[in-house]
Amino acid sequence: MSTLKIDTLEDLSAAQTVDAAYIVHGTAKAWCSFNGTGTIAINNSLNVTSLTDRGTGSYTVNLTNAMTDALYSVTGGGNVAPYAGNYGRSTTVAPNDVSSYYANTALFSTPTLVDFDISCASVEGDLA
Repeated sequence: MSTLKIDTLEDLSAAQTVDAAYIVHGTAKAWCSFNGTGTIAINNSLNVTSLTDRGTGSYTVNLTNAMTDALYSVTGGGNVAPYAGNYGRSTTVAPNDVSSYYANTALFSTPTLVDFDISCASVEGDLA
């Protein structure tokens, strides 16, 4: 395995540069898109090993490689069919521990959790 040590990346025309710190600290360390209805399944992911169905509209997403602490950032979204009329959707995601995060999905019009056809989230922070 080789190591590349740099301060700045520059494109071929030298018109654009980016500090290496943005690449190390500013990129998603994990993301997941999954089907939350019926038998849940990961559609696509990075650094995600599995999903746990915790009940209607409630999931745990398990990371392959842990984060340094449970203070990382998770952002998410999703959708549920039928799309017409269901304008108020809520996906709440939050760190559980260094190796997993919770995702909960609901419609604003109902006080209870519902399964979404597609849910996705992105994790930012430092890997352990």
